[in-house]
Amino acid sequence: MKTASKILIFFLLVAGVVTITVFLVAADNNKPFLPGVTVKDEHPNGCVDCHKASGGDDYRLNVELANMSGHPKIDAIVKNLPQDCLMCHKAGTKAGPLNDITHKDHYRNPSENVFVTVYQGACLNCHSVDPNSGKMAVKSGPKNW
Repeated sequence: MKTASKILIFFLLVAGVVTITVFLVAADNNKPFLPGVTVKDEHPNGCVDCHKASGGDDYRLNVELANMSGHPKIDAIVKNLPQDCLMCHKAGTKAGPLNDITHKDHYRNPSENVFVTVYQGACLNCHSVDPNSGKMAVKSGPKNW
């Protein structure tokens, strides 16, 4: 009888551990994807960490913008992205505000848009937030060309 009791206690203990593990894993899967807050920030330099040459394709912004009709060449004048883009892309300018252009481009056609399908459309891929103060900033980094 003592052996049966020990086996029963062992199985109950194992069942308890399994149940707790399942709940913890489920709770972890429901946590929001907030780079730099709930998960590691894989893109601390914002634009340049995603817009890069990769797998035989070149997504660097100077290359993408060179393929756009009418956009001036930025290779020599831009040093930091997206900060230096504000030389032309301020609110009220003919070129249009950078925030409008960037948000429209990153959320257009969500089922086909790489920012949404690969990067989960997370604002904190481009923006940083201080969890203590709530202040947000746009991430910036040195150009990668």
